[in-house]
Amino acid sequence: MVGLKGVLFFLFLTLPVFFFPGRLLAADAPRTAVIQRVLVAQPPPKIQTLKFLKAVTLKPSREIQAAGGKGPGTQQVNLLVGSGIDEALFRRGCALGSWVYEDREPSSGLYYFAPRAFRISWDPQYGYALRFQYNTKEGAGDKTAVLMTATLSGGYNLEDREVLKQLARQSGQIASFRMLKPLPIYDMQVLLDSFTTGFQIPPEQITTIPAKNIGGEIRVTLAMSETQVEEVIASLQDPQGIRGRFSFPLEGGENPIVTDIPIVLSLCDFAVVGVDRWKRGDPFVNRSDFPVRLRKLTVLTKKQDRLASYEYNLGASVLPPHKKVPIQASVIAQDPNALKYIFETDLLCNDCPDCMKSIVAGFRKGIGQARVETLEMTVIPNVFAAFNLFEIVVQVESPYFTPTATTPVGREIKFTAGQNTSTDLPLYLHAVNRAKFSGRGPVLRYRIAVITNEGERFESQDWVESDLVTGNYIGKKQIEAILKPGGGKEGPDRNVLY
Repeated sequence: MVGLKGVLFFLFLTLPVFFFPGRLLAADAPRTAVIQRVLVAQPPPKIQTLKFLKAVTLKPSREIQAAGGKGPGTQQVNLLVGSGIDEALFRRGCALGSWVYEDREPSSGLYYFAPRAFRISWDPQYGYALRFQYNTKEGAGDKTAVLMTATLSGGYNLEDREVLKQLARQSGQIASFRMLKPLPIYDMQVLLDSFTTGFQIPPEQITTIPAKNIGGEIRVTLAMSETQVEEVIASLQDPQGIRGRFSFPLEGGENPIVTDIPIVLSLCDFAVVGVDRWKRGDPFVNRSDFPVRLRKLTVLTKKQDRLASYEYNLGASVLPPHKKVPIQASVIAQDPNALKYIFETDLLCNDCPDCMKSIVAGFRKGIGQARVETLEMTVIPNVFAAFNLFEIVVQVESPYFTPTATTPVGREIKFTAGQNTSTDLPLYLHAVNRAKFSGRGPVLRYRIAVITNEGERFESQDWVESDLVTGNYIGKKQIEAILKPGGGKEGPDRNVLY
């Protein structure tokens, strides 16, 4: 009964907000510290000359050449100028920067966009794409005892691109607009000033694996001492976080002209988690690990071929982590021209010490146990052409994917003809864990799904058990077994494995 009363009390406080959007509940809101965004005028991305380790060669992709372009140049356009859209609203609701880069061939009508910042990638199931583990490389000493690996992304979606397209179409600064494209990455240089100066981690202990374009994920690995790990984890808990920047060449040569995109690494950043593409009639879901205060819903829409906005006041109710609250569809007007719904929220990370402790404890598990091993899996390259395959997806289950090894955990690996190996998944195979599951089964098991170039999907029915950490190969025999009549289940949705 106590739990039921608590739920009813929460609904009593929050539901009136959604039936009466004009009603303010600020006076009734809990008095609590708030991590507020500091929104200042957005300057243009910095254009400068930078010395790279080697000469940079720029070669536009076939897609850019086919569209009549030569690749991004140094001419920048701020699409918010003359748009009538508030800059603070745009920055709060759109993960893309308002500055775009004109193609070096202006008549092409091509413009290139970039995210406002790179942040830690986040997944509803697996959380922050950030881990610490012992450095298993031979010769690793105290100064490189721990590896921190972070996957970073711009965090934008199709709605953000549509908003930017509309701004480009209506901009008086663009004479001929045809197409928006993500900024290509010919080369890149990571400048993590906070790490190199603040934590005194030498640049040679920082490695970067870039994406093909600005829309992909970028992986950064840093080798550091256990003392530095404590300093880094403490800084991640600060709203200001750890700062840095990526430099991307716009013109090549020995000293290429580059543009900078900020890096922000913080656990107190709602932009990392955000709101999944919300539509009218959906509840608001707090996907974060912290409470949030819900304030306002703003709608970006098209009105007379221009971007416009209107808003609904949602009061100031506080929603606990991973909870949802309904927003009545009858309250929100039907708008066929709506491009994006933007929620104004405060992330209350200082108000939930236990929330932060739980996240940090998850990071520490990787460095509080013995050294880990890395699962290596390889697809024989020629199977993609031999069977006309676009992608191979492998679901792997193992209790050793977590340091505690309490229950099997699933992971998904995607292979293509250009990326046919995986060495990213850590297995915590220390003596304590092996003792827990001794005699209970294999180290891991996996099963395979294939997607053909025609978009057909076939999935294996059987799991393959393995005690191998290395030497897990997928070749012709396994693929034939899936594609033969009755050998694999056909799945219509290529984004869902099982």
